Amino acid sequence: MIFTQIVVVGAGPAGLSAAIQLKRSGLEVLVVEKALPGGLISNGWNVENFPGMPPLKGEEVAGRLVEAFDEMRIPFVKDEIIDLSKHEGEWILKSISEEYVSSNVVIAAGTVPIIPNIQGLNDLPAARIHYNVSEMLLTAQRLCIIGASDAAYDQALTLEERGNEVHIVQRSISTALPLLQNEVVRCENIDIHIGIEISGISICDHGKICLRVKGDDNFTMDFAHILLACGRKPSPLYRSEIKQSGIYFCGDIVNGLFRQAGIAAGDGLRTAMKLLRDIGHAPSN
Repeated sequence: MIFTQIVVVGAGPAGLSAAIQLKRSGLEVLVVEKALPGGLISNGWNVENFPGMPPLKGEEVAGRLVEAFDEMRIPFVKDEIIDLSKHEGEWILKSISEEYVSSNVVIAAGTVPIIPNIQGLNDLPAARIHYNVSEMLLTAQRLCIIGASDAAYDQALTLEERGNEVHIVQRSISTALPLLQNEVVRCENIDIHIGIEISGISICDHGKICLRVKGDDNFTMDFAHILLACGRKPSPLYRSEIKQSGIYFCGDIVNGLFRQAGIAAGDGLRTAMKLLRDIGHAPSN
């Protein structure tokens, strides 16, 4: 069991911003994150709208945020919080192997992928199904991205730059920013397949992943790997019914469609200052 003054769950822009402000104000902070610090911004092909930074690759923006965090020497634990509760005035956060106890908690756990209801998807090897381009260290592969959003097109550009053949499969026209659509159209190694509704997915005899197309059982598409970009939803740690003191939600977990790194970072700062006010601690400007 680990005791600390404040636990911040999540190390994306919101969590890092909150943790830095709290540490600047002299409080004891522990950050818990299930993945590497930096958050989903690391998936960005080209980030042009983060205040104070020139256009950079998402992984470079994430790297700068992590550098600022590291300079503060804030304790960091790589762990996944799966439950939280309050007992005798203290918040108890549980992972599979540990418990963290704190009077105040900032939940900046972000979002999780929406898993489409495709027959056979759950039977595929986990190593062949992906949700973030940052985990796909692949080159010279034939890849499929299922989705039509900013995330689908953005990640397609990153994968194409790494030398992959990328196919975007979507049921309807894209909702991605025109800037991203134009960049994708210019790429010779990215193909867009519109009006494709997937009826099933499986491993073919030759070891590839086969997509069966609804309405034409004789037509299939095969790929080495699949990236699912079918939307995201708040982390299960978000509980709108919780109204007790000492817990704060910030960043993408509460911001709905307004999921931008700059917004999340500002929200983390605002949340930290609100916490400081609530505990009667003069915030550091």
